[in-house]
Formats: sequence, structure tokens, C-alpha cells
Amino acid sequence: MDKNNADPSSPTVDRVTLDSVYSLDTTLVSVQMKVFTSNNAGYVFYAGGSAMIDNSADPYGAIIYGYTETEVLLWRPGIATSNGYLVYVGGQWGGGNNNQQDTSVEVTVKVAELTGSPCTGTNQCSADWTTLKTTCTPTDCPDPPDLANAYKINKGVSNGSAAMYSCMPGYYQSSYDVIITCIDGSWTSSTMFCEEICASPPSIPNADLMVLNNIAIYSCQGGYIPQSGSSLINCSQSVWQTTTFSCLASCGPAPNITSADVLVNDNVAIYACHYGFSATSSDNEIKCTSGTWSPTTFQCADSTNNGGSSINNQTLNGWIARIKKELIISRKRTNAYLRSLISVHDPRPSAIAIGSSGVFIFSFVFLLIMIPDIINVVRYLHKEMSDNFVNRKSDD
Repeated sequence: MDKNNADPSSPTVDRVTLDSVYSLDTTLVSVQMKVFTSNNAGYVFYAGGSAMIDNSADPYGAIIYGYTETEVLLWRPGIATSNGYLVYVGGQWGGGNNNQQDTSVEVTVKVAELTGSPCTGTNQCSADWTTLKTTCTPTDCPDPPDLANAYKINKGVSNGSAAMYSCMPGYYQSSYDVIITCIDGSWTSSTMFCEEICASPPSIPNADLMVLNNIAIYSCQGGYIPQSGSSLINCSQSVWQTTTFSCLASCGPAPNITSADVLVNDNVAIYACHYGFSATSSDNEIKCTSGTWSPTTFQCADSTNNGGSSINNQTLNGWIARIKKELIISRKRTNAYLRSLISVHDPRPSAIAIGSSGVFIFSFVFLLIMIPDIINVVRYLHKEMSDNFVNRKSDD
């Protein structure tokens, strides 16, 4: 409300029509004014029911209001009145502190029902201006509408209730707009629809298929193991995703070859002879195909009495390089290396004792292993010295 911007010929009484018919016995009406300038910017002042001044020439300020069951009247100073304001704080009231003289304010009319709305929570109140009575209109909604090829879930039809849709198997939802709400007797709308999937998901040999709405999940049948690729695909815009998922027949453990170790990696097995045995052929690799291991002539023969292996060094070196490549582990991935990153000195006597005991035990075991070799070396040196001594005597 701006007093200075009003039409000079307009009346100084403003009318505010209420949104319903209220009982004067149970209704409280208040008028508030919010100022935006000067010392009290942002403060809210209440309008008054009456006002008095000592002298007609003294400055004053007020909005006087009164109300009935249907409207509120606002009286304000006319624009021709030079000493009249909408909000005035000065003179003895202001005392020179936070004084205010405003002709432009924001006016808010509030209506409070002291005993609540005459309508129940599921009804909306509206005023009948002919009979000056309040009409209560039900706000309950009918049953939520059906959606083709979709399930519907809702808990009640009262104002504020919600309903949710979910597409039936074989159909996919076009969007995530799956919830509608009851507002004042009407359901909101949803843009979602359920469209039939174009076809069944692609079949994969030796795999079972489970379809849930627009998701397909594969799992290998008994006797088969999964290979590369995702076992889950989605249907988008009636088109199924592709996948390289496959199921390979399981061959079980690799065949046993006497005096040989076997290393199995996925569907490949590699054999290597024990120490003291030599390979009879270079055919030391077999593969698992369609549930069966490929045959091999590889055998391990005892080489302790026949002068060694019949396999040439080039072939043997190739086997060793291949096995090392399969078995090698980065030093930085070992537990010992990881522990070394966090190892610290432990000054406790118990820790020192344990460490000393470990060194002693290690040294003792080392000596037990090396004693036979040391004895043989000493015997050899003693024999050599004796032979040399005998030869020198013979020469003399």
C-alpha cells in the first residue's frame, strides 16, 4: 500500500474481501504493516482499531481497521494530509531513537479460526455469497485411474493420498513418473505408459534365463562355468542389450600323470616333471573343450640312471619361461613386502627375546643342513693333503 502513489480522488477506505464466511464469535482478524526503509526496515507493525491525536496539526500515523463475517475495512490518512503517515514513530513515542515516518508499507490481512475450520479434513470450505454460509466440498478422490498393462498400488483416496504404477511382465515403463497424488478431489496425471517389449532376450547355449520386467539374467547350467561378459542385460526402447557372456563345459580336474605336477589356468593345463624325471615329449599342454580334456602323449620317465632328459635345452627353457610367467608374483604384492612397509622397531624385552630365539633357531637349522657338506669337504681336503704327502715321499 502506497499512500503517496494513490489517486488523489480515491477514498481513504480500502475493502478486503475474505475468502469465506467466518463467524465473528470464533474468528480473529489482524492487519500487519511491514516497513522497508529508514531505521526500522524489515520490522512489522500491527494496525490499530482506533487512534487519537492531541492536535490536528500534529504528525500522526496509523491504519485503522474493522471487519465483518465477509470483509475487512482499512482506514488510512488521505494523501492531501501532509502530517499523516501509514507508520509514524516520533515525538514522545520515538524519543529520537528508531523514529519512523512511512507512507509506503506492505499490508497483510490474516484470519485465524479459533476453533478450526468448520469443514472436516477431507472437505474444502467455500463461501456462498447468496446465503452468506460456508459450503464444505468433499476432497476425497475416486479410485485412481487404471493404466494399460500396469499394476496399481494405492493406500486410500483421501486428500494427499498417493498411487503408484508398475508395468506387468513383458512390458517396460517409458519413464520414472510412476506416482500420482490426490489433491482436492482430483488425481494428478502421469506421463508414464507401459510398452510391450519387442522380443524375448537372446538365448545363450547351456545357460538358463530369468526375465524380470525389462531385465534379463543368465546363469550357466549344471556342468558348465561362466566365461567373459555380463550375465545381466537391460531392455531399453524395446531393444535388448548385447553381451559376450558364455558358458563353457566344465572338464573337472586335469588328468593325473605319474611323477608330474600340473598347473591349471581356466581351460588350459600345463604339466612339468618332478626332479629326477624327464619328459618323454614336448606335448605338455592340454585344453578343455566341450567338457573333455584333450589327449596328450606327455609322460615323465626316471632319468637317474639313463644319463638325463631326452628333451633339448631350448624346449626345456621354453617350458620354464612359460611356467614362470604363470606363477610369478610381483614382490610388491607379497605379504612380506606389505609388512615391511609398516614394520617398526619393538624395544620390548619379550620382542627382543623372540627375535633372538628366531635367529638362534635359524642358525641351528642351517648348521644341521650344512654339516654333512662340511664333513665331506674336510674329508676331501684331508685326502688331497694325504695324497700329496705320499707323492712327495715317493719322489724323495
